[in-house]
Amino acid sequence: MGVHDNADSKYIVIGNSSFSKLASKRPTTVVFNESSSKIQKYEDNQQNIQAENADKGNINLQQQRKSLPVYKLRKRLLEEIRRNSTLIIIGETGSGKTTQIPQLLLSSGIAGSSGCVGVTQPRRVAAVSVARRVALEQGVETGKLVGYCVRFEDVTSSQTRIKYLTDGMMVREAMTDEILSDYSVVILDEAHERSGAD
Repeated sequence: MGVHDNADSKYIVIGNSSFSKLASKRPTTVVFNESSSKIQKYEDNQQNIQAENADKGNINLQQQRKSLPVYKLRKRLLEEIRRNSTLIIIGETGSGKTTQIPQLLLSSGIAGSSGCVGVTQPRRVAAVSVARRVALEQGVETGKLVGYCVRFEDVTSSQTRIKYLTDGMMVREAMTDEILSDYSVVILDEAHERSGAD
């Protein structure tokens, strides 16, 4: 996850000559560990919540959000994001990294008043489904505050502040705007699924 300040913020200069090589700064790694018993309790809790809400016919999304590990650790997470321009976040599958972190960045003001939080996904289906879920959690129509951009389909507007997109679409945007000036924060989600060939 990189917080975009300006074009020079992601490099440090090595050496004194005018032809110095640029090297990327090493990102800070934050690991949000949950013991296996806590994870199991969380999964059991989720199943109970879903069963109760299925009976009522109405899923309480806010209750589900607040039960996620990322939501519970949001204060520490926001502190680390404010302290570091580049951050690697490691957490269990289902802990809320993809859905909750962009919403936290937006609500905390880290994304700025006009910047967008861009979240890349390795697959088209993931970008679309996660955008729809986050829009549902925000109580907005997909394409307004929360949108997505995949090949042949751009469901965004000038109001979009959280944008899920495939890697290819982010690369395409970077070809016309090298510093991705529309984004305050860029999240490379599912980074472990990328290979050197991607």
